[in-house]
Amino acid sequence: PQSDVLRASMFTIELLVREEPRMVEALRQAEAVPLLLEGLRWAAELGDSAVDLAGVCAMALASVAQMVGRKEHQELFERSGAPMFLARIAQGGKHPQVEEQAMVALGRLTGMDGVLQVMRAAPCHKPVIRGGLISLAELVDEGSNDTEELLRMPMVLRYLMRLRAAMEEPQAIVVCRQKCAAAISAIIRCLAPHAPPGVLSEMDEAMEEILHSLDPPSLRCSNVASAAETLVEALGRAALLNDGWRDALRSRGAVERASAIIRGVHGQRRLTKYTFWLSASLVGLPFVVHEMQHNPQSAEIADAAFCTLIDILDDDLEGDWALRYTDQCSAEEIPRTIGLISSVMDRHPEDHVLQSRGCHCIGLLVPMAPMSQDLARVVIHAVFEALRLHGKKVEVVRDAFYVFRAILDLSSSAQARAEPLVALLRERHAEEVAAQALRDFAGQHESALLEDAATTLAALSGTAELLALLDAAAPDSSLRACGVKALFEFGRQHPQVLREGKDQVAKFLGKIAAE
Repeated sequence: PQSDVLRASMFTIELLVREEPRMVEALRQAEAVPLLLEGLRWAAELGDSAVDLAGVCAMALASVAQMVGRKEHQELFERSGAPMFLARIAQGGKHPQVEEQAMVALGRLTGMDGVLQVMRAAPCHKPVIRGGLISLAELVDEGSNDTEELLRMPMVLRYLMRLRAAMEEPQAIVVCRQKCAAAISAIIRCLAPHAPPGVLSEMDEAMEEILHSLDPPSLRCSNVASAAETLVEALGRAALLNDGWRDALRSRGAVERASAIIRGVHGQRRLTKYTFWLSASLVGLPFVVHEMQHNPQSAEIADAAFCTLIDILDDDLEGDWALRYTDQCSAEEIPRTIGLISSVMDRHPEDHVLQSRGCHCIGLLVPMAPMSQDLARVVIHAVFEALRLHGKKVEVVRDAFYVFRAILDLSSSAQARAEPLVALLRERHAEEVAAQALRDFAGQHESALLEDAATTLAALSGTAELLALLDAAAPDSSLRACGVKALFEFGRQHPQVLREGKDQVAKFLGKIAAE
């Protein structure tokens, strides 16, 4: 019964801390850390009869230690013997899940040194290695701003690279490539801003080994490809974080290696996307266009190329994948690029994801393009064909109206350039397509689609039809909310159109206010 009470208590503490971090302060005031340490000691001494309890105690302690700060309680952790108990649990050899949990908890109590010590003591025990790799990746991410931890990372990187090499041996007992790659990648991301080529031998050797290990024949196996994705991403991150690494990777043949992977490894779509992204981080958009031009028959390559093009051009894209600061193409090359995208879309009419992403790419390029009548026809053909083939697919419709909105926005700032496109929109009755899209997707939470379709309808046929659709929509519908927002944005750009229907607009807004 005492064991059951302790288990329930530890489980509750772990859950509280994980779900509600503010509970940590209450636990600190209640002096919960010594209690957790005592619970772990007791569970460890009970051995196999309390292995479940040991796992719960370890995770509860790990959660609390992560929140209160390892260094703040370092002396208490060491004095209690918790690291020794966790190391003993991790090397038990009978309960893999609990043993992995013990390694994660050990990392949160002792940092990288304690984890490496146990990994070196039990190099053939899979839960120790797996749990240790999980812990190291976590600790590296947390220690990126800690000088003391950064100084340890080169040594840890060297150990991980040796471990990775050992996993490729035919007689390897422990093989967990993905977790090893994740830990290596985390260290590379941390060290790259501080260590350009030639500063740290560990970093130089790791980057060289990773690049040479990306051999297309070996990457056809899915578990090898999965780890390679993580390492390819690490190379790209280093290039983005430090110009020295971008230049070094280019000079060491990374672009040629990437091209070989793209053309030589089929059926690994995620790896293809990561490889395109790496290449774009090194040489920008020209690589993407080149590969797309030479492999138009491959939907896999086209998809990766479209995704990377969006990463490069989309100013609204935030986060780790944005490539807006890499090299782009000149204005003279944009018409050829749009034509290439359109021809790839024509080659893969059944692939609605490609049709959607192709439209998005065109929408990003249109505002930069020197427009001609011929190019306008290419743009409009590609988008209307995508709508004809997949007019009920929300992503295709959303990205098609993204193009229409780009054209209409361009007409406000560069009317002469947009004129051929707007004329073709009218010729193809884009306002009718917009009205139908608003009816089809009125109840869906697709704000971009609804706003862009509403703007298209207002711009091409005035406000009357849009107001009628909004008036008929339910008061709490997505159509009503997005349509009013679009009307406001459109009115700011084209106040004369709004003034023409001012009585209808005022009546509709009065109805909304009354509701």
